[in-house]
Amino acid sequence: MIINSRSSRVLSERNQIEKLKSKYLSDLTKHETASIKLASIKEKLDLNESKLYQKSLSLKKLHVKKLELKEMLKKLTQDIIDKKEILKGEYKANDEIVQKNMNDELKKKNFELQKEIVKKKEHLDEVVKKKSVLQNCVVALINRITCLCLYETGKMRERTQKLSVE
Repeated sequence: MIINSRSSRVLSERNQIEKLKSKYLSDLTKHETASIKLASIKEKLDLNESKLYQKSLSLKKLHVKKLELKEMLKKLTQDIIDKKEILKGEYKANDEIVQKNMNDELKKKNFELQKEIVKKKEHLDEVVKKKSVLQNCVVALINRITCLCLYETGKMRERTQKLSVE
């Protein structure tokens, strides 16, 4: 019985060893699988970290570009404002030149019109003088005709008187 019990104990210990060995191999396999998964996850993390770093660099570049564009926009806006002011000044200067030219033209036209008025006034004065002379002539003619008429009337009376006396 001792042999049986020993053999049974040995068998039992062997079974336990086999179980432990099986469990150890199973744990070892799980550990290796976990190690492989962990390495895979680590690779993915490294890859994601690399991508994140690249995106961070891209973001920094974009931010720098954004700042440059903002600066360019400020400069362009200022240029537009400056050019607008310059154009306002040029328009004002052009308006002044146009006004001056218009004033010069108006002065020339006014001078020419005054010359024309003087000529027409002189012509009118001549016409008035001629009218006055003509009126004087007409009055003189009327007086002459009246005198002649009176003379003729006087002669006619004399004749009539002579005829009536005869």
